Amino acid sequence: MQRIEVKNFGPLKNITLDIKDYMVFIGPQASGKSTLAKLIDFFLNTGEILKTSIIANILVDRVIKKEKTAINLSKIFVNEIKEVFVESFPAYTYGNLRFIYSDKIHISINVENVIKNIEPYISFNDKFYKNLESFDEKISANVSDLNFDSTTERNPFNFLWNIVQKELIEDLYNQLFYTAKSVKINFIPSGRTVISLFSNSITFIENNNLDHYNTDFIQFANSLRKEMASPTYEKLFGLSGRIDSGAKLINAFSLANELSFKILKGDFCLSNTGDEIIHYEEEGRRVSVPLRHTSSGQQEASWLINTIHFLLLKSSESTDTLYTTIVEEPEAHLFPEAQRDMTSLITLLANQYNNRVIITTHSPYILAALNNLVEAHLVGQKEGKKAATSEVINPFLWINPENLYVGYLDNGGIENIIDTESHLIKHEILDGVSDDIMRKFDDLLEIQYDE
Repeated sequence: MQRIEVKNFGPLKNITLDIKDYMVFIGPQASGKSTLAKLIDFFLNTGEILKTSIIANILVDRVIKKEKTAINLSKIFVNEIKEVFVESFPAYTYGNLRFIYSDKIHISINVENVIKNIEPYISFNDKFYKNLESFDEKISANVSDLNFDSTTERNPFNFLWNIVQKELIEDLYNQLFYTAKSVKINFIPSGRTVISLFSNSITFIENNNLDHYNTDFIQFANSLRKEMASPTYEKLFGLSGRIDSGAKLINAFSLANELSFKILKGDFCLSNTGDEIIHYEEEGRRVSVPLRHTSSGQQEASWLINTIHFLLLKSSESTDTLYTTIVEEPEAHLFPEAQRDMTSLITLLANQYNNRVIITTHSPYILAALNNLVEAHLVGQKEGKKAATSEVINPFLWINPENLYVGYLDNGGIENIIDTESHLIKHEILDGVSDDIMRKFDDLLEIQYDE
């Protein structure tokens, strides 16, 4: 089980949290939901930093510079992590962070030392250091006899790449960081209205001071457009997908289409003139509305939906990639009914093989929708109840409570608000706000009718 530990980092004062397959963070504004989600994103991305930084440095030093001396891989890796950390959290100057990937590796960060450039500011356990040293020794031993200047010598680039591929990617990276061969993390930030409107504008990206989460999402949307134009994608999603599957929900794709249509009140469509939502009038006439002229809810939801469709497709095609999707405020600008459907769509993704989902939210409707999906799983497991339960909620959406964590953040900490006996989300904290509102209303009524 992977785990994150946070001490005195911004709004987070004392957090120790196991990483589960489906996580929801809820709490007041400025309670640290996004900070915690971004920290998890950062630490999960360190595996990619390991691959890219070490591969690049090894190939440059060995092939281009023709160096045969040992490379300090640990220092290279630490410096790369530091650069990404400072870019990701520029406003934070204090705190201690620790992420446990497995019993073989953990990373610790002293934030104050990072800012002041006091070593050691990032450290690993001894097991990881030894594995990096062993990897470097294997590289050095294999290149010691290579003649980089010989025209007859076997291609040193290919030779070294094969070693790196085997020793780093297949052994060190997989054994220490993850169980999957490849890891893909998608962070979907809040404020998607503006982002989705300008996601195909390189000028917009270059001329605006966006943080790297928003910039990355815009770039991801640009790359996703090419995927969405492929025949496979067009056949599965949108109008074509709904026509092919018909009214009967037969698989995850058809259910995704049904939910997406209900949320958007139409079909999302790429066109040469820009993104559109296609609406259908009673007489069957289609009306194409440019995305920039649709509601804020449709604008917020569109590229979140497109991302989920894409990940459903990719995770069905490959079982050796672990996808982690982090979504900020999926409820933004959506009516409660659409919030329910968006929760179902995200759950559909979380339930598919090799997908992990983390949500930050302010919405009690999200929690109520999740409770229904958990209850469906609990009831559906009872003898003779599965068929009737399936008529109410599609089994693709049932949530096994063992895979779910819902944490309430406030005062620098986090509280698990899933009841250990019922396995349902407790509403006491959220209902307290409603109770306070009703008490004040009762007080006003008492004053009104006081004789």
